[in-house]
Amino acid sequence: REIAVARELRGGTIATIRGDFAEAAGCFAVVRERAEALGVERTRVGEDDTILMLLLLFGYQRQAAAVQPLLDRYAEAYPEDAWHITVARAQIALEREEMAEARRHYQVFRATGFRTVFGGRASLPKSETRVRIADLCVRLGDAADAELLYGMLIRGKNLCVAEAALVSMGSFGRPLGELALLRGDVSGARDHFERALEVNER
Repeated sequence: REIAVARELRGGTIATIRGDFAEAAGCFAVVRERAEALGVERTRVGEDDTILMLLLLFGYQRQAAAVQPLLDRYAEAYPEDAWHITVARAQIALEREEMAEARRHYQVFRATGFRTVFGGRASLPKSETRVRIADLCVRLGDAADAELLYGMLIRGKNLCVAEAALVSMGSFGRPLGELALLRGDVSGARDHFERALEVNER
C-alpha cells in the first residue's frame, strides 16, 4: 500500500508539472485517502512540505496564485510562520502584477536582512527560499539587496537548487547571474549564466 501511495504522489507531481491540474488533484486526493487508511497523521512538517512543493510546482508555471486558498488556511493555523508566508504572498502578488502589494510584502523580509524569522529568532533561509527571494529582488529590490543576497547564494555557484530531491530549480548560477546584473557586474553575470548552462546540462 505504501508503494501505491508513492505511485500516486509521483503521478500527481508529474501531472502538476504538465499543467494537468485536474489529474493532479485526483492523484493527491487518492494519496490523502490512502495515507489516512495507513494511519498516517497530518503533521506541521507535512503541511510545510506540501505548501512548499505546490508553490515550487505552480510557481514554475507562473500559477502560484492557485495555492492562495491553501496558503490562507495555513497562515490562519500557523501565524508564527508569517515570514515564510509573506515570501509566498509577495511571489503571488508579483505574478499578478500587483506591484504595490508585492513591494509591501517584500519590505517585510527585506527588513530582516532576508533572514527567516521564526519564534523570534533569525536564521539563514533554506536554499530554495533564498532563490525565490532572489527572483523577487530582481523585480522589486536594488543593488544593495542584490549584494546581500548574492553573498547568501555564492557558495552554491557550482550546484543545483533542489527541495527534498523531488523538485529541482536548476543551477544557482541563474539567480546569481541575475543578481550580478542588478549589482552592475555584467562580466560576472555572464560567467554565472555560462556556468548555469553547464550545470543544468549535466
